[in-house]
Amino acid sequence: MSRLRALLSATAIAVFSVSAAQAGPTLDNIRSKKAITIGYRETSIPFSYLGADQKPVGFSLDLCAHVVDRLKADLGAPDLQVKLTPVNSSNRIPLIQNGTIDLECGGTASSKQRLEQVSFSVSTFASQTAWLTKVSSGLKTPKDLKGKTIVLTQGSDALGIAKGISQDDDLNLTIAQAKDHAESLLLLATGRAAAWVEADILLAGMRADYSNPADLAFLKANYGTI
Repeated sequence: MSRLRALLSATAIAVFSVSAAQAGPTLDNIRSKKAITIGYRETSIPFSYLGADQKPVGFSLDLCAHVVDRLKADLGAPDLQVKLTPVNSSNRIPLIQNGTIDLECGGTASSKQRLEQVSFSVSTFASQTAWLTKVSSGLKTPKDLKGKTIVLTQGSDALGIAKGISQDDDLNLTIAQAKDHAESLLLLATGRAAAWVEADILLAGMRADYSNPADLAFLKANYGTI
């Protein structure tokens, strides 16, 4: 059951800068600065990524725009300045904790551990862990990965999930960690990793944006349903 809860993780599009008990000072800081700093991801399709013009776009940023509009009204600050800062899986929570960003608009999954560090918005998407691989590899299921190297993005909660699956299914996986989703895809595409493990929606987004999506496929796995 604990595995199932982790695999079916709820994604929150916004992470507030401090714990709920400290939300007042955070808003006071935004009010005094007359500015809010938003952290965005560069390769978290469809939540937050760089568009064709290299400007951040995505579902999460659209929702965060409404949050900003509400803040402008609640704080009586119609001229509230919006600053954008790129973040990644490794630094997104530390940058929230130290006040570098006030709000993260990406695809961060809520978990008990993370809730002890920051506050989340309501969940906006439920995802399931999945595996992406090259069609040419001939791999069909996660069990075919026994003894192979897989990749995940550093800072992703997929790390604990992958370790659990490797141990439970006796796969003896070697786990490589990439700096971001783009590098994870690169390691998979160049054969340095047999599979990439991540939330299914993120994998689907990166696959759709790949030069030849038909070259990539999902492994058949069933970890349960909601």
